[in-house]
Amino acid sequence: MSSPGVTVVIPTYNGAQRVEAPLQALVEQQAPGGCFEVVVVDNNSSDGTARVVEESASVAELRRRGVDVRVVAEPRQGLLFARLCGIHNARREVICFLDDDNIPEPNFIADGLAHFEDAGVGMVVSRIYPRYETPPPPSISRREHLLAINHRMGDALIDFGAEATLAPTIGAGLWMRRSAILDAVPWRTPERLMPGRLGKLMVSGEDIELGYLLGKAGHRRIYGPTLKV
Repeated sequence: MSSPGVTVVIPTYNGAQRVEAPLQALVEQQAPGGCFEVVVVDNNSSDGTARVVEESASVAELRRRGVDVRVVAEPRQGLLFARLCGIHNARREVICFLDDDNIPEPNFIADGLAHFEDAGVGMVVSRIYPRYETPPPPSISRREHLLAINHRMGDALIDFGAEATLAPTIGAGLWMRRSAILDAVPWRTPERLMPGRLGKLMVSGEDIELGYLLGKAGHRRIYGPTLKV
């Protein structure tokens, strides 16, 4: 049985220069430390990512506040395998995936957990904003939705229901009920699933597939606009 609260899973591949950003954002969460834990999945990195995490000042502060932070290794390359590893190592009822360059706002943990007080909710999609290094041209701005950027979906909660239809699912900041994942996703045979990013190959759509499978199994999916990343 999983414990109440959320396991924040951070898959990372050669993320030594990036992973501090989400860790620092978790330090700044307004939620009490006892309601979440952190699992960093080192997906076959070669840049000392695991050591960087263990030596991180943010990790030291999280642990001081009673947040369990663990680094686990997943030698099978690919975002799908990293996420499955995080799911299997999670000890909490709810799972939230953060990419290693995501910065959630301070209300993120508290507001995300509130959605799962409704037992029918199996998945929550966060609101993703871009942080560009240089201002993009209009051609990019018009196509942000193709880059897993969805902040223009607005301020109102959207309930996509629980049907076998596609929902605009984004893996960054994606919240899922662990029991729903184990029920709906063929995790024992991962070769049946889309692999996600694999090294330099940008295979995409695995997050949409997860949303589809949860809906097909009868779990409601919603868009939570206050969950800003």
